[in-house]
Amino acid sequence: MKANICFLFILLSVFAGHSQNAGKSENADVLAIRKYAENLEAAPVDANDTTFGVVLPVLPESVTNAFKASFRTDRKEVEKAVVLILLKLYAEQVKCCHKAYPLWGEGFTQNKYPVQYYYLKITRECNPEKYTCGPLKTSMPYLWVMKNPYLSDYAPIKAEMDYITALKKTMP
Repeated sequence: MKANICFLFILLSVFAGHSQNAGKSENADVLAIRKYAENLEAAPVDANDTTFGVVLPVLPESVTNAFKASFRTDRKEVEKAVVLILLKLYAEQVKCCHKAYPLWGEGFTQNKYPVQYYYLKITRECNPEKYTCGPLKTSMPYLWVMKNPYLSDYAPIKAEMDYITALKKTMP
């Protein structure tokens, strides 16, 4: 009996330690995507480029993996991050070229186009796994925030929305 209690105590201790580590990992993933989204500075690829002007950078593998882990545990954080990233891209396109551009791909997947993939999974504007999504325009997240004002409670999204609104007012 004493051995069973001792075994049970050890088992519970191991499980408790594992749960604490799992929570830390999830928090680290959320922090990684938040840090990436907040620090991203969209910039023109080439000052002479008039086709797409500004493109979405390739995410580091660590951020892609953080998106995968966080999507299962905290979709709202993933939503905020992908919306913020796409808003930054849209803002720079409005600034440089006075319009939004489509984000093309051969199908949006978790690994190949994770920002677009998770945006579409969250908004359900189309199913990215079916490869039938029409062009995803960079203006779509701007409209998404307007339809879902709770996203503006996140200060970086509010700031980006205000910036885009100001840019749009100066457009020809």
